[in-house]
Amino acid sequence: MPITTSIEPTTGARLHEVTGHLNLEELGGTLTKIYESADFDPDQDALWNLLKANLAAFSVDDIRQVTQLVKDNWGASDKSRAALVVARDLDFGLTRMYQQLLEGQSSGEVRIFRNVDEAIKWLSAK
Repeated sequence: MPITTSIEPTTGARLHEVTGHLNLEELGGTLTKIYESADFDPDQDALWNLLKANLAAFSVDDIRQVTQLVKDNWGASDKSRAALVVARDLDFGLTRMYQQLLEGQSSGEVRIFRNVDEAIKWLSAK
């Protein structure tokens, strides 16, 4: 599976590292497992490292489905934030679409970055 999850040591955020081609089924399955876990804290920040990922398989409808899944499960308070780090322009556009669709639907905040250090700095400034 191209998604591994751990705790980012600097911020305490859930760190999701994604490699290779990702599709809706894999991402949806991973998110569902996270949300159903007894350890899930909806106020915990998340860092999605997508630098080695390829999101080309996602359609606009797929992004809408991911947004709905996240909206229904994450960001119960204004304490939670998610940083998404991407390398490719296509992935930036898709994650930006996700960010815009989620705005106003969840009290959690999402930002898109091109650099992991910048994302960690943002998460640390809480």
